[in-house]
Amino acid sequence: MEDFDARIEGLFKQLYLPLVNYSNKFVKDSEAAREVVQATFVHILEKGALHITTSEEAYLYTAVRNRSLNYLKAKIKHSNRLEDTSEITVTASDDQLKELESSDLAHILDVAIASLSQKTQIIFHLSREESLTYKEISEQLDVSVKTVEFHISTALKTIRAFLEKHWYLPIVLIVINFI
Repeated sequence: MEDFDARIEGLFKQLYLPLVNYSNKFVKDSEAAREVVQATFVHILEKGALHITTSEEAYLYTAVRNRSLNYLKAKIKHSNRLEDTSEITVTASDDQLKELESSDLAHILDVAIASLSQKTQIIFHLSREESLTYKEISEQLDVSVKTVEFHISTALKTIRAFLEKHWYLPIVLIVINFI
């Protein structure tokens, strides 16, 4: 248990500020973002174990995103009881939701790409960012075209699987818009 607590403490020290910034993109309130991140870590400590299939960092970003979205849903429900719904519509505009969805999807893609081996990341980057052909990549890296094909195929399968695990994000954002 002490190892678990020490591991969580290390993750807290390493990721607290980036997670607060990430949460703040959703909640647009730095104090609320800090509370969301702290509540996430407290919940994990109370559970006493992490059973994850991705990296701990990806797990924490997903947990913080979910808590942030839950915070927004609760805030919207609370505001609906107290205020006119037109103010809520202004708070959660379509542009804001599209921006949240886009930034979250970009982060999910970044995490998926970061999970690839270094060589696969390099080949994927050359293919997608530099727009090099497989042949150009093979010549530049002094590997066969088949090797390039293998790495691109591996990258796409990994990214596709990662996105399938996060398929619900656009639906959650649409639901928030109608609550």
